[in-house]
Amino acid sequence: MMDRYKLHFDNADAKQDELGLWSIWSCYDTEDKPTKWDEVPFPDMVELQYEGPNGLQTRHVTDLTWEGLYKLADELMQASGDLHHQFIEQFTPNRDERGVYTLWTGS
Repeated sequence: MMDRYKLHFDNADAKQDELGLWSIWSCYDTEDKPTKWDEVPFPDMVELQYEGPNGLQTRHVTDLTWEGLYKLADELMQASGDLHHQFIEQFTPNRDERGVYTLWTGS
């Protein structure tokens, strides 16, 4: 299990370097498999939201792959002014608005 966990985050570190992103990927599935960056995890997602010191940031989602969500989450986090929470933890659907997801982060 530890080998899969390490492989997962080594994979994420390499993706962060490749894309030149500030944020750190901290999402993983229940089996701790490396993220398949071209996989589409949330086919119904149309908008991603993140709340920070600069208020609610929203972006229309054009690339539904994990890689696209990583880049979009990084953009939202920086635009929000929240430079304390650098870890991308989770994407959750909004119960009241179909296709709208919230980005959750950690420090």
